[in-house]
Parts: sequence; structure tokens; C-alpha cells
Amino acid sequence: MGIKIYGADPVILQETGQKLEEVLKTVEGTRSVYAERTDGGYYLYIEPDRFKLARHGLTVEDVNMVIESAIGGMPVTRTVEGRERYPVAVRYKKSFRSDIESIKSVLIPVGMNGSADTQASGGMGSGEAGGRSGYVPLGEVAEVYMKPGPDMLKNENGLLVSYIYVDTDTGVDVGRYVERAMKAV
Repeated sequence: MGIKIYGADPVILQETGQKLEEVLKTVEGTRSVYAERTDGGYYLYIEPDRFKLARHGLTVEDVNMVIESAIGGMPVTRTVEGRERYPVAVRYKKSFRSDIESIKSVLIPVGMNGSADTQASGGMGSGEAGGRSGYVPLGEVAEVYMKPGPDMLKNENGLLVSYIYVDTDTGVDVGRYVERAMKAV
């Protein structure tokens, strides 16, 4: 048997689930009860600083393109094997993107007019008079950090949902058990 809890905040859902778990353990006829845990995940946050980007002639889009291609992997072509097609993605080797310090070291190309100029000149910028070219590390233009959060989110009808699983003793009248559980809650 189970209980669904709906809400907008995953932290409150988990707290409510754990409270219900404790209450339901005390209900006569309960063999076991388990409320899903949603914490335990960690997320990588990269927050570009628009002022620092502007000093280098970069945009948030430039940073996003580098993150997508170097860290996430960007499809560059497709391979055909018989009737099957597979995308081929290119990204940095795992050792260059596996920890925060490595990610802060990911290089963003800087050209006189941003990434368009850099791409046109083969990645080193135009080198025209007055223009700056080269690379800037991601850590100089963005905050890069890990933050805990839910490892998985479930939703139904636009709301987050969490489940509580209840196992009753053999021979327990489910209707009466539900009445006792509702009264306890």
C-alpha cells in the first residue's frame, strides 16, 4: 500500500514523508514503512559573471557553448552502421572535467569581437590592432561550485510527488488499517 505526498518543495516533501513514516510505524498492523528519500544528489553550478565576461568581450552564450561542447559533449557528426545511425559527440577527456578545479581551468576562446571572431580565425582571435585574443579560464569569468540537492524528482500534474510505501502484517484488514492510519496521521 502507499501514500502520495504532493508539493512544490522537495525538502518539505522529504521532511513530511519522514514524519509520516515515524507515525505510521506506530500504527497497529504495520510490518514496515519507508518514505522515499530525495536528497543525496550533488549538482554542478556554473554561474557566469556578466561584468567579468564583458571585460573579455565575451557573452553568456560564449560560456554556454564552451560548457556544452567541452564538458557536456556536443554532437559533431553521425555514424551510419547499416540501417542504424549513432551521434558522435566530442568533449574533454574525463580527467579534464571530473573535478571543480579542472572545470575552472576549461578555456574559453577570446577574440576581438567575442566567439564569432575567434571561431573565424581558428580559435586564437583575429590579432587585429587593438583586439585581444587568446583564452580565459572559465573560473575567471564564472563561479563554479557543487551544491547538494535531490537525486531524483518525480512529478504528477505539475506538482512534485513523493511516495511512502507501507507493508502490513499478514491477515490485516486493509480498510481498518487505513482508518487507524488516517486517525494516527
